[in-house]
Amino acid sequence: RRPMTPALAGSRFWVATVRASKPVEVDVREGALMLQGASLAADVEPSGRRTSLWISVDGGREFAVGSLVSGRHTFTKMDLLVQGRTARIVARGEDTAALHGTFFEIERPGGAKARERPSKRAAHGDRLRAAAAAQEDRPRKAARHAGTLEAVPKPDTATPRVEPAAKSAPRADRPSPAPHQPARAEAPAPTPKQTAPATAKGGQQQAPSPKRQRLRGGVEVEVLAQGQGKTARAGQHVLVRYAGRLARGGKQFDAGTIKFLLGRGEVIQGWDVGVAGMAVREKRRLHVPAPMGYGARGAPPDIPKHAALVFDVELMKIL
Repeated sequence: RRPMTPALAGSRFWVATVRASKPVEVDVREGALMLQGASLAADVEPSGRRTSLWISVDGGREFAVGSLVSGRHTFTKMDLLVQGRTARIVARGEDTAALHGTFFEIERPGGAKARERPSKRAAHGDRLRAAAAAQEDRPRKAARHAGTLEAVPKPDTATPRVEPAAKSAPRADRPSPAPHQPARAEAPAPTPKQTAPATAKGGQQQAPSPKRQRLRGGVEVEVLAQGQGKTARAGQHVLVRYAGRLARGGKQFDAGTIKFLLGRGEVIQGWDVGVAGMAVREKRRLHVPAPMGYGARGAPPDIPKHAALVFDVELMKIL
């Protein structure tokens, strides 16, 4: 009999901000963390200060994984796979660094997510139950194909037929379409010159809200500030300042600066779609639905399952 081996259950984009006074601890018991890069914040003064990054696993010996220098070497690429129980990442220096990578969730043999082969009798029973459920669910599936999610009741020959009403009475708030009835007198609508602009408290004129543009995958974009110069395209390295929060409740879960390769899956799909086409110094607000973010798994403990996200992003550089 073949031994059971771990299987990949899924992956998600991982990012963390590391400060000199605040190490980061990562729980890697349920999988493995692939560190892919680190960068300094864009507003760090180019003074030549050095910041080194160190990592230890399960309280063991520390190893240096990268070094950053403000003004000269602000980004370093990594290719480090971390496994164990707990990984501790420390930044030694005066500046703040942002790390990013990919967290792989693994189904371990014998665990709660282990794949086991059912017996023939159990498999046969599962097939019978699935066939019965499909038979009962056939009207519901037909309703979904017709464009509705409501369940369709089973036909009942004993149910009396209800004849439609001859003519529905007109609503009280809607004028009758008959031409011979006089229309109710109404106040004349103001002309464009008479319409006053909306004002906020204090008598100041209120600025119009930015218009949302819907992109691929349901991602919606608001342009908060126009940029200038070249625009970002897939295959280019970009440096982005960001702040992320939950769409429901507005709780901020992360903020910082990150460098990544646009359109190559190094970040969530909502970023690859929403950042493309940005000009340098342009600011956008990205409304990212759950399937284009962290999906059904989320990113515990900060991002719950099926969470829609909002990111305020600014394109700092195209590298």
